[in-house]
Amino acid sequence: MVKKRGKLKPLVAYNHDGSIVGAIVNGNQMKWWRCDGSKKNKKIKEDILNHQLQEQVTSISFAQISQEQEVVVTGTKTGKVDIYSLDGTKLCTSEALAGIGEVIPVTSLAPLPLNSSREGGIFVCSSAGRSVVEVSLRDGTVRGSFRPAKVGIRRICVTSEHVIVATEDKLKVHSLDDHSVTAKYPIGAMGSNLSGLIAYKDRIIISDGSTISLWDYKTNTSFPIKGTYSEEGNITDLYFSMDGKWFVGRTQSSIYVWSSAKNMDETREHRKIPVTSKLQSIGVVEGEDNTLTIRAVLSNFHSPEFTIFDGLHQAPEVKTEKENEGTQNNETNEKKRPITALGIQATSKKKLKVASELPSDARLQTIIEKREAEWTAERQTIKKGTTSYSATINQWYKTRESSDLESCFRVQKANVINRTVQELQSPVAWQFLIECGNKLMQYPFLVNPLGSWIRQIFRQHAAFILSQNSENKQKLLPLHQYLRQRMTSGPVLQRLQGKIELLTMLAEHKMKKNLKSNNSQEAVIQYQEGDSEKEDDDEMTKEEKEDIDSNEEEEDDELKPEDLALLMQEGGSDMDDDMSDDED
Repeated sequence: MVKKRGKLKPLVAYNHDGSIVGAIVNGNQMKWWRCDGSKKNKKIKEDILNHQLQEQVTSISFAQISQEQEVVVTGTKTGKVDIYSLDGTKLCTSEALAGIGEVIPVTSLAPLPLNSSREGGIFVCSSAGRSVVEVSLRDGTVRGSFRPAKVGIRRICVTSEHVIVATEDKLKVHSLDDHSVTAKYPIGAMGSNLSGLIAYKDRIIISDGSTISLWDYKTNTSFPIKGTYSEEGNITDLYFSMDGKWFVGRTQSSIYVWSSAKNMDETREHRKIPVTSKLQSIGVVEGEDNTLTIRAVLSNFHSPEFTIFDGLHQAPEVKTEKENEGTQNNETNEKKRPITALGIQATSKKKLKVASELPSDARLQTIIEKREAEWTAERQTIKKGTTSYSATINQWYKTRESSDLESCFRVQKANVINRTVQELQSPVAWQFLIECGNKLMQYPFLVNPLGSWIRQIFRQHAAFILSQNSENKQKLLPLHQYLRQRMTSGPVLQRLQGKIELLTMLAEHKMKKNLKSNNSQEAVIQYQEGDSEKEDDDEMTKEEKEDIDSNEEEEDDELKPEDLALLMQEGGSDMDDDMSDDED
């Protein structure tokens, strides 16, 4: 639980229609208010419960057992879960995490929707533990548990068919029935500072306060959510609308509404709703058709004010400037904490005194300029005259005509390959990677261009490839086996190459010696006056001796056929042994 001004940050929850708001103040004071949800913008409230608890509460949530019955669920510091009726009566207590030996705070609660096959349950986890436990809302019994990771679990949320778990480095989508993993998505450093996780059917929104991303785990596509929220600090309280067409979030002074689509072009910031009073919390509740009903808590939790409005068309009712000034004078001035922007937390041995607002903050401007300079430097590595084959590959992705890729397979320039892969969408790059692998197995002599394509795709789209499910990853198995086979046969081929080079050197040596003997022009017979017959016999004898000696020398240097056969036999046996070892 987050501490604020030396105290614990209040925890807030809303029931399905916004008529009841529950809060945990200072960790052990439980307050419930009944609000008039039928009259919009009327701050009518009634205190239902104001109870001091003996045990510290670390999480709270409303949950529906059926259309007629709704309960309040709280998680405690010791790993237990308490279930209350709407009038404040405690119905039962579940051991939850404590029952499996994890006596740690319950930090995340995710009730199952009514249209789920396992309705009437709630999933429980802790950021300090490794288990997710399903608890029955009717009697508090534990239905089951599973361990999605070896490290801490940051947050969980559920849909009618899946439970989504965020760990320190990835998102995992588990089936409700057997808890098997159906999809994964790497989130990197975002997992260490996770502030929001919501889901609607196959769409998941995840945020670390400074950035927001949408992931569609059915099509395995993701993209960042753009907006002006970063100018006002961290974004919190993310909620989907009841129909899934919109999702909302808030800062301390504004509420943001985005359209929820499955592509980046249509997912955009719909409107920004400024609120002059200090926002404490918001929640999306059931309302009329074609509306986005938002319940908001203003001012403070000791004397809160509530409002409800349509987030698509109507602004919330706010206090006048005089009323706002009076409230601000009664509140203690809060020291500003180090600003978190772009996923970087300012740290210092001394306490930072930030006087400027976020838009004009010099430190933030420095971070932005540094990021832009790094991106510019990376883009400049590609020369201006570099061409790209992204249009060709996109055309192949639509038509699947193999002839479209022939020009790509002849590309040798690294800068062209780099630029092309950068411009490809991840699904297109994935299919092109599989095609490159098939081409490499059919035509090994194209290893240079195909190897460059494969290497660059793995470098630029590593996150998308790692997030594939096990069935899709099986498509890379033939390429993996082929590359391993090529690597294991490398030493055998190197030994064979060495022996061939040895034979080539011996053959060249023999050819040079024969050429040298043919070019020698020394006189073998010299004529002198006298006994010509005797001299001729002596000279012929000398010539015959020289010929015999030279023939003997040549026979000594010449590689005999039996020696060549023996050498090749030894080489072949070595290759057979190596190949048999590889097969084993």
